[in-house]
Amino acid sequence: MDYRFPFMIRAAGINDWPSISHISSVAGYDDYINKIGVSYLSTGMVIVYDDGKIKGFMKIEEMPDNTIWLSGIRVDPDHRNNGIASSLIDYARKYGKKMRLIVEDNNYKSLNLVKKNKFSEVKKFLFVKGIPDVSGEEHYINDVCFLNYDWRFVFSGDLNYNEKYIKYKDSRIFRHGNAYQILELNDYINFIDNGYTAIDEDLFKNNYDIKIDSRFILFES
Repeated sequence: MDYRFPFMIRAAGINDWPSISHISSVAGYDDYINKIGVSYLSTGMVIVYDDGKIKGFMKIEEMPDNTIWLSGIRVDPDHRNNGIASSLIDYARKYGKKMRLIVEDNNYKSLNLVKKNKFSEVKKFLFVKGIPDVSGEEHYINDVCFLNYDWRFVFSGDLNYNEKYIKYKDSRIFRHGNAYQILELNDYINFIDNGYTAIDEDLFKNNYDIKIDSRFILFES
């Protein structure tokens, strides 16, 4: 007989922030959620696993290419290995849409989690600290690729090719808000400020002494 308390997965409210903040602070990952603060709850939908106590949470965001993006999957370390993260992911399947997420390539626990939940690897991205110091004419992107929407990725072919890139010499740079991505690199590029720039690993040849900060794998299910 299963003596576990029944649980529910529900949308988080402002009163859940202390529990979310605590779990994020002890989860053992980069605590960008607490750096953002309570306004983290104001974009997308944060869901919580609640069986009388909040033991995990995750953010779901609907993307313009008709997919959903999953991020911030966190479980209280005292309650791991009980299927909580998988339950949160299963909830997101109710949307009936393709799901995507990224995992840092050395985060082996999360890599095992997403593979166990039937996510498949589709692309690897490198991230450079800084943003390109470039300017140039803009042209429509007419090739098929994944585009960086601020650490979330969408598929260009499902956006009706309405996005543009900056032509800088023989290179192409995509910008969405404060998010940057190098689509083609054939020139030395100077990086400034404190943002990050994504580069498709398949396209990257380090002929210009670019320092890679981190490596992430894009998954979809």
